[in-house]
Amino acid sequence: MKMIRMQIHRTFSSTVLTLMITGLMTGCSWSFESLEYKRGSRALAKQEYAQAINHFQKVIQRNPESDLAITSAREAARVSLFELKDFSKAEEFYSYLVKYSRDEKERRDSQKAIANIYFEKINDYSKAIGEFNKLLILRGSREEQVDLHFKIARSHFYLNQFADALHEADAALKLNENPDIEFELRAFQANIDFNTRHLDSAIRNYESLMKEFPAKAKEEGIAMNLVVCFEEQDAFDKAIGLLEQIRPNHKDPEFIDLKIKRLKDRRANLPGSKGLRK
Repeated sequence: MKMIRMQIHRTFSSTVLTLMITGLMTGCSWSFESLEYKRGSRALAKQEYAQAINHFQKVIQRNPESDLAITSAREAARVSLFELKDFSKAEEFYSYLVKYSRDEKERRDSQKAIANIYFEKINDYSKAIGEFNKLLILRGSREEQVDLHFKIARSHFYLNQFADALHEADAALKLNENPDIEFELRAFQANIDFNTRHLDSAIRNYESLMKEFPAKAKEEGIAMNLVVCFEEQDAFDKAIGLLEQIRPNHKDPEFIDLKIKRLKDRRANLPGSKGLRK
């Protein structure tokens, strides 16, 4: 009986010791994280951004799944992006939030931040396309899906992948309900037609925009795009006629006059024109 009591005592003592050690280790870990986070916050208040990032990163490395680590990553991502302009580091912290944040909106917003960093800051359009497509899979609002398709379309355009750009612009148009965005998308498609030398299609699109969105078309100078298309086709009469139409309300009529003169000179030099006949 005495032996049994001794064995129970040893087991109890061992268990207590283990719990004490675990508690001490947990306490030390929390103490370390708390201390580093406070140091990071103080450095942030002093605008010592690099030091703040260093302290926040230590919190994350110590216990990646803790609440304090997530808070640290949130602060570090913001500082890296907006203060330090260290876009690679910002992407790293936002990727951490995508993986560890328990807030669905924060995970989505972080994924959006990553995609926009590649699209707007780093200009790595291939990676931007991949990151935007991840967001499309999550099926956000119609407005958000339109925006994502449009950004993917522009990314393809910058990579000279014009067929893919048109496909994404079409996908955006099918979902779009905003007239201003419709104008932007159709103007974008017309610009692709111009860049790919599909001038007849570009002309039809520009003329439609001028008819359906006269104010917006004037604001964005669509008429001048149409003039260039006519010029590329050597349709100088059409180009000159359009320039004469827009001259009275143009902000720089002297520029229009010079362009009309240049086009008239080019027209006169065409084979078979009156200027070359004897």
